[in-house]
Amino acid sequence: MKYKKLLPITATIAITILLFVNGVGKTTAETPLNNVIVYMVPDIVEPHVGQLVNTTVVFRNALNSTDNLYNTTIRFDATSSFNISDVYGVSSNMTFYNSTDYYLDVNNTEPLFYWDVDSVNVTWANILPDTFQSFWFIANCTEEGYVGINNLNVTYYHNNERKSFIGQAFSFEISPIPSTPRLDVPIRSPQNWSWWLIGGIIIGVPLVVIIITRITLWKR
Repeated sequence: MKYKKLLPITATIAITILLFVNGVGKTTAETPLNNVIVYMVPDIVEPHVGQLVNTTVVFRNALNSTDNLYNTTIRFDATSSFNISDVYGVSSNMTFYNSTDYYLDVNNTEPLFYWDVDSVNVTWANILPDTFQSFWFIANCTEEGYVGINNLNVTYYHNNERKSFIGQAFSFEISPIPSTPRLDVPIRSPQNWSWWLIGGIIIGVPLVVIIITRITLWKR
């Protein structure tokens, strides 16, 4: 009887070991992407007129390489009615913009911005292998209709070779300002209580009661 009870337990242990050895308990390494990826993520996907949409732009260097990327540039245009009002907290005053001096420092990993109400240009002089870069921009929805980002172009130099591709942008429809339901409230005239009216009620009511009582007793 003891052997019969041990058989199911032994079989279960054996099956578990086999599954573990044959792959159920194994973890395989994820295949490297070997690519450069750029995409946008807006915080509102169904905006209405007057709303501000904050969009995050992500750049990922997932190339299977130990070499850096140089002079990486992301440029895109915003359609009308989707007006860019802020980019990464950087001023839109480009008086002191100097890309020549910026490119001279090949180890500069901070982004350089050039933008206005309908376009953005961002450049990194140097991007390390297998890293993320990101920034954000805010756009104001001024009119209803279909809007979005056009021409999300990405260029970079890798192993002294210039490469370019189109990133993943977005578009959506701006809806009218939603109407707020309103219930009509009946108009109530203000109630003005004067001191003489309150005093008259206090004095007059007892007098009326006394007079009525006297008349009743007199008739009897």
